[in-house]
Amino acid sequence: MENRRIRAWYDEENDTLHFRWKHGPGYYSPTDDDRVLERVSEDGIESLGFMIEAVQSLTRDDMAEFEIGIGATGDVQNLSVEMAAERLGVTPRYIRRLCKEGRVRGAKRLGHSWVIPAPLDIAKGSRGRPGIAATVHALNEPRGEYKA
Repeated sequence: MENRRIRAWYDEENDTLHFRWKHGPGYYSPTDDDRVLERVSEDGIESLGFMIEAVQSLTRDDMAEFEIGIGATGDVQNLSVEMAAERLGVTPRYIRRLCKEGRVRGAKRLGHSWVIPAPLDIAKGSRGRPGIAATVHALNEPRGEYKA
């Protein structure tokens, strides 16, 4: 059996406990326990670690139990900021700004990163122009069916 070095840390600001055994780009994928998210590689195949939310609320009798190593096999695929930016042809900084403004529906801040559910759903800006929201709508529509 291969020995693995596991990094563990507690994020007090977000009340999350992180475990990582491999560093690399990826995203968080849901597990069968709503409080636990598995960190998987960008291709959704390799398990990189996991995170437990609401650690302060756990009690001895309220055990978190989950299965990891299955990758992104759940119904929801989450994107990293970098993956969303690449998909839309914009910078990661712009995606982070949209998330902070609350324009990316379902985006959730976990530690120092954002988890963005796919398909992307971005609300129109305050000036009323569709901008990136129209691009997202076009990407989420099946080819040939989008009408501006």
